[in-house]
Amino acid sequence: MHDERLPWAELRAQMRKESVISRLILEHHIYRSSTLNMIPSENTISPAVLAALATDLEGRYTLPLKDVLHGEVVENGYRGTHFINQIQQETERRISKLFRAPYCDVRPLSGHLSAMIVLGTLLPRGSKISVIPVEYGGYDGYDPGRLPSLLGLKVTYLPFDEDAWDMDYEALEDHLKAEKPDAVLLGSSFPLFPFDTKRIRETMDDAIGEEPYLLMDSSHILGLIAGGAYPDPLKHGVDVHYGSTHKTFPGPQRGIILTLWEDIAKKMDENFFWRWQDNCHWASIAALGIAAEEMLRWGGKYSRAIVGMSKRLSKELAERGLPLRGASRGYTRTHQIHIHPRAMREKWHMGVVKVAEILEEAGIIIDNVGRMGTQELVRLGAAPSDGVRIAEWIAEALSSDGERREEIREEIKRYRESLKLAYTL
Repeated sequence: MHDERLPWAELRAQMRKESVISRLILEHHIYRSSTLNMIPSENTISPAVLAALATDLEGRYTLPLKDVLHGEVVENGYRGTHFINQIQQETERRISKLFRAPYCDVRPLSGHLSAMIVLGTLLPRGSKISVIPVEYGGYDGYDPGRLPSLLGLKVTYLPFDEDAWDMDYEALEDHLKAEKPDAVLLGSSFPLFPFDTKRIRETMDDAIGEEPYLLMDSSHILGLIAGGAYPDPLKHGVDVHYGSTHKTFPGPQRGIILTLWEDIAKKMDENFFWRWQDNCHWASIAALGIAAEEMLRWGGKYSRAIVGMSKRLSKELAERGLPLRGASRGYTRTHQIHIHPRAMREKWHMGVVKVAEILEEAGIIIDNVGRMGTQELVRLGAAPSDGVRIAEWIAEALSSDGERREEIREEIKRYRESLKLAYTL
């Protein structure tokens, strides 16, 4: 199985040297390049992005200071940083342009660390945040015993409409008046439909004033925002949005922070080095810059194709009897499709973990909580019309025996060979 992103010769040479790790890497690539990956929190990077990760930058540092360091006034804690600094600056310019944000930070190593930086910088210990409940797709990291516990934050839960899979906007004002949070945090790991952030901001202003922050963890929908297939949070009332760069945004595993406000950006910058982070991994910053160039060119088409594939695939799955969340609103307007766990047990007599196990046997990879993502299918070159046969494979795998699943696996291998990585430079 050929994968144009993989340095086959180098890995095969390592295999001849009996490197166990190199052999496992090679076997992983062969395996994953013969399957359909539909995990919504992953994606495939281009050869150009992958190449940046394997450069001399991987072992280098830069530390712009313009301050006293060990008794000497310096502009940087290191030497030999001229090109590294330019790479970071050019990456920042491209990210700012892509997200229409005058202030961006490309240094965080992950979306979770971006959340720590934003919450820990803007909210003193003892502050209260209102978040989406985990049972309705809220990010597990915002549960009281996790990140809020570490940062000394109190947690209350936003009202949520399960049928619409959206905020309960009618109940929001009463919640805000009762709880008076210092920030409303829209952090969803199960986003199906865009939040009406303009309405949320207006409700906050009426109920608790303009001072509390409206924050968004945009990890899952970052690429859709970049391409215009999801409403721009900063244009519709959000003070800061942040997230990881490897889900619908097809970049390396990193994080970014975006805002319109200079005072917020300055505060976070002052708190960054030696507090939240030291090494920023500049090879992957370079890779992020290349991914941003790809998205500046292709982001609109790519993001629209993702949503188009999600809509087509969810429609085809529903027609084949799979119970999906969001039925009253057309199932999805993002990269995600959700199997309804309770209805799946009632109608198909299996839970979502069993669904994932069966599909993996057939060469289709989803997660263990019933989510499917279309962003990687589209990046690999799949068209929305391919949703018909993908839905057929899924439905047949779930309703047939092991022999048919093995046949589907072989069909998927051939299908993967026909795909060509898209939306690259």
